Amino acid sequence: MPNKDVTVAQQVIYATPTSLTWFLGAPILFVLPGMYAKHFGLALTSIATVILISRLFDAITDPIIGYISDKLRQRTGTRKVIIAAGVVCLLVGSYLLFVPLVEVTATYYLLSHLVFYMGWTLFEVPHLAWGGELARDYQSKTRLYKIRWLFASSGVLLFYSIPLMGIFKSTEFTLDMLEWSVILCAILAVPTLILCIKMVPNGYAIEASKRDSFRSLASSILRNSPLLIFLAAFMVLSIGMGMWVGTTFIYIDAYLGLGESMALVLAVMTLTSIISIEVWSRIAIRYGKKWAWGLGMIVGAAGLASLGFLESGGNAIFHLMISMSAVYCSFACTQTIAPSVLSDIVDYSTLKFGNNRGGAFFSVYLIVTKASMSVGTALSLAIAGWYQMDPTETSHSEQSLFGLFLSISYIPALLLLLSIALINHLPIDVRRHEIIRRRLDSLNDRRCE
Repeated sequence: MPNKDVTVAQQVIYATPTSLTWFLGAPILFVLPGMYAKHFGLALTSIATVILISRLFDAITDPIIGYISDKLRQRTGTRKVIIAAGVVCLLVGSYLLFVPLVEVTATYYLLSHLVFYMGWTLFEVPHLAWGGELARDYQSKTRLYKIRWLFASSGVLLFYSIPLMGIFKSTEFTLDMLEWSVILCAILAVPTLILCIKMVPNGYAIEASKRDSFRSLASSILRNSPLLIFLAAFMVLSIGMGMWVGTTFIYIDAYLGLGESMALVLAVMTLTSIISIEVWSRIAIRYGKKWAWGLGMIVGAAGLASLGFLESGGNAIFHLMISMSAVYCSFACTQTIAPSVLSDIVDYSTLKFGNNRGGAFFSVYLIVTKASMSVGTALSLAIAGWYQMDPTETSHSEQSLFGLFLSISYIPALLLLLSIALINHLPIDVRRHEIIRRRLDSLNDRRCE
């Protein structure tokens, strides 16, 4: 590829498939745990165990997929084959989860999760790494990943809006709605994927200057202080976000009694976060990615803290929308900024260690994200269960409510604030990244002579 970024149209086409994958991913943690507990009678502790086991599976598959993606990129010049396989696997896993084919048990729930997350990894790891090869400088990376998250958020918004369209009798999330959703995605996936593969180039990548091996891969991770700082910060905030996600359905449905309004709340929350994406992008471009990250975490922590003080009745739905919107705007900030930050770290690592580790690094990023969010989700469900919170009841004791607030509000707010202190130590800024890119371009020019 020429030494320039892709066009805006190509960036949009690159990002389009994420609207489908995130449409399918939207209910996995927000909706399905509560629905499986409410409609299929699975215990909260069983659901928490399934989520943890599925993430342990991810811990094995993610780095393997990342390594294979990088090797395939070096040998064939593209990551597109793995991306296509991921979409197919993701559709199969989604159908198994959304439309149970046999009697629902914890084992069925686990196996369906494993298929879903294998597909998610096969798509997300190479697709994220591909984005870093399409946009090369410090600012253009932020713009490209902003577009990517804009489409991903649009997919989430569409899913949350379905109960509000009048297609189904109820405004609650139902099993019929889930089945309709996965069929729609299957129909749209083929033309969307074909357009993306045909119209978007493979991107710009530096050829490896050193022999590749698992030892060199481990070295490029363990001796990479910017990467370790980034991962630590993201692990902390992801645990907090996972705790919030894990008990959202229970908080809204069982505590506030707003189950029929949940789709509206989630739709407003997502729409607000989409509007915020441009704000986070502008802050990152003008003041730096660390400043955007810090401000986003403050907004999210404020929203989480407020959830511990909401009471059912009155204007609860209005206050809930504000709190949930603040938290999800914070999430939008990290989803816009974090891939851009990591792509800068990939460039730093390529210069220092001599190999492009985009796939491997994004796989580690996804491991940390999914594992940490799952730990957070499992922890929040476990805490709520420990304090005897029953999602099938409408009346709750002070003890059970304290456990709910602890899991969805107090602890997550503190974790988001802690991530600010960690990310503040990240050494790469716009000036240092420009130096890295100039040196990489110079090395590539010498190899091409």
